[in-house]
Amino acid sequence: MTVNNGGFYELSEKTTVPVSFSYQNRIVETQGFVDRISDGKVIIHLDIEEPMTLSPGTDMYIYIEDKGILYSVAESDTFPVITASRVSRRNHTRVDDVLKMAYHPVDHEQYRQFTGNPQALFTRMFGETYKLPAIEDVNNETLYELLHQLNYKVDRLLEILGGGEIFHLCSATCEHINISASGMRFRTHEYYPVGAIIGIRLILPLTTETPLNVLGEVVVSEGTVDEENKYSLSVKFINLTKGDEEIITRYVFKRQRELLRG
Repeated sequence: MTVNNGGFYELSEKTTVPVSFSYQNRIVETQGFVDRISDGKVIIHLDIEEPMTLSPGTDMYIYIEDKGILYSVAESDTFPVITASRVSRRNHTRVDDVLKMAYHPVDHEQYRQFTGNPQALFTRMFGETYKLPAIEDVNNETLYELLHQLNYKVDRLLEILGGGEIFHLCSATCEHINISASGMRFRTHEYYPVGAIIGIRLILPLTTETPLNVLGEVVVSEGTVDEENKYSLSVKFINLTKGDEEIITRYVFKRQRELLRG
């Protein structure tokens, strides 16, 4: 589902709509009855029996025709009745952070080869995306899967080190980045020309650490290295899925709130 705060999808009073928000390290998805709308604010009755206290500023997505409209919780003292304010469109707002990331160059032939199946390309570059389970959830099946993934990644590293793989590992560390839903800027030890394509894996600190695989095309490449012998690189995301765009947007909103509170 995409986030749309541009006014094309509007709430209507006395209707029931899907709602989602984050609460105590989990995503809550429910239905909400829109009671009243006034001056960009909505009073909505959530279909939830569990008592909750939502902090002011909590992001709440209300969906219309599979499009998510972002609201910010203003008051929840009468939960499950919530008052929320609509958030103006910020899809391409940029924020700075230090994130775990890895990236690889992708030549144009490989890009064309995997156009219809980019996940296969990401798997070749980074291995399977696997979310570590909580320790209390580990059983024999998940332990086997963890060992399988570890063995796969060791094999991939040996292939790279042995020259048996065309991809070249560039980074797997924490990097200073500037990111929005349209692209990102970061620094690299290697020079990439404008038009080059790069596969990127980001670890976004949302409710949990969320791996995100994206493709970027270089649009700005500063050819002069800085004091750390790094080049400045700006990329625009290409073939970004709606789901990945929403994940980035949620992360940007979260980071903005952290910066404002700080």
